[in-house]
Amino acid sequence: MKIAITQRIITIRGIDYDCLEHGWYNLLKHHEIIPVPNIDDYVLPEVDCLILSGGDNCEQREFVETACFASALNQGIPVVGICHGAFVLNRWHGGVNSKIDGHQDVEHTVTLEEQQHIVNSYHSICLDKLAEPLMVVAHTSEHTEAFKHYTLPIWGLIWHPERMATPVLPIELKELFFG
Repeated sequence: MKIAITQRIITIRGIDYDCLEHGWYNLLKHHEIIPVPNIDDYVLPEVDCLILSGGDNCEQREFVETACFASALNQGIPVVGICHGAFVLNRWHGGVNSKIDGHQDVEHTVTLEEQQHIVNSYHSICLDKLAEPLMVVAHTSEHTEAFKHYTLPIWGLIWHPERMATPVLPIELKELFFG
């Protein structure tokens, strides 16, 4: 499977660099990974899935991710948002994200498919109001931690499966990535 993954932008001494975490190469080692560059005229190539990865948001990244998301939707390509990507998907669909404390570099328990799982947390915002076309897939007692679209192949996870020794994924995503 060909999987396009968006990248965060880091700036060093005034120069912008695209950055993709090594964990993606381990998690998806049996797939062809296509890093998405944060350039204005980028056109999403023919792929089987688009991942909106974690990391900070910025105007340039959002411009590229918006174009890639629109292209994926037009082609019926599955889209998976991880952390930053999930927050962006929620906002694009009309949901509300809010600031939260105590969720950076910690682990906590989520309920996913009626089972408890320990997941990581590296974010400072939460899904305050889930958008109408999205349904909860995983949650804590306080927040939504994963969602999927009611009718389209779109998912969002707040945790980072690429940073886990044994990734926690909804069954549909396990089947998508690992057959």
